Amino acid sequence: MRLRCGKLIIFCAAIAIVCRGNESNMRLIDGIAAVVNRHVITVGDVFAAAQRDLVGLSQESDSKDLSARARKIMEEAREAIIERYLILDSRDPKTQRVPDWIVDERIRAISRESFGDDKVKLGAVLQRNGMTYDQWREEIRDSVMISALRSARVDHYARMLPAERGEKGKGSESGGSLAPRVKINAIVLGKGSTDAEAEQQRATARDIVRRLREGADFAEVAREHSRGGRVDSGGDWGWLRLDELRKDFAEAVSKVEPGGVSDPVEAGGEIYILKVLGREDKAADTETESLLAAERKRVEAQARDIYKVWVANLRRRALVKTFDLEPFLAAAR
Repeated sequence: MRLRCGKLIIFCAAIAIVCRGNESNMRLIDGIAAVVNRHVITVGDVFAAAQRDLVGLSQESDSKDLSARARKIMEEAREAIIERYLILDSRDPKTQRVPDWIVDERIRAISRESFGDDKVKLGAVLQRNGMTYDQWREEIRDSVMISALRSARVDHYARMLPAERGEKGKGSESGGSLAPRVKINAIVLGKGSTDAEAEQQRATARDIVRRLREGADFAEVAREHSRGGRVDSGGDWGWLRLDELRKDFAEAVSKVEPGGVSDPVEAGGEIYILKVLGREDKAADTETESLLAAERKRVEAQARDIYKVWVANLRRRALVKTFDLEPFLAAAR
């Protein structure tokens, strides 16, 4: 299956738009994928958000169930955009605002890291993506707001909620084993819901790594940028065994000496920057360590559950309408 994704050519309040070259070469250009309150999400928006995954899918040698998998990728991308608008609409515009200086700092980081402070290059990229500078600036502001709202509504409450009965005191079953472990601090950035936002966040992550390697205080930078659940403690993850970490995290920290900072690590919809504070090649498991590891996993699971409930409640109070994507997937095959 070959997947095509073009830019938005025509906006129309119709489910599908047909471009007529000659009658034998009719194809769907764009249409409406969803409506969220006052926001219209086009199929072009969804294709743009899903493009990276769709391209990867089209390059796979195993063609089994490609159509169903492509549809799932598109539906997940649409849901991510819907959630973005639901979260943005939940804020109080009078009291919850992102200061201009934070937006300016993000823009400077992106301009420096991605364009070498060349405004002409930046302008050319924005023009190719059909965006004005002001529109791009507002996208950055929205991304910062979403991270702040999620941290306030989800991560804070995940730490505050008590463990369920029977879970408290439940630790690792592998007590007494020997395994390498590291003490880590982490900064977590959201990637956003579009390729443009993801690139902005990657540039921000590279700038953060540069600042940290030049001596910036990790805890201060974490409180400034991170959306992780341990922002108040400066992003402290404590001591962790390498076999407890995701494979990509373990590989990243294995290359870093104590006191050093990893390159950005992308995992799911987030970007992680890890600082190694200490390392022990062989460390016996302790009851306290097992309890702390269990607590970390509990908080992370609780945060995921709280996020799902929060978004579901926002959705119930909103006007959300989705439309069939199949005509556009069929046209892209």
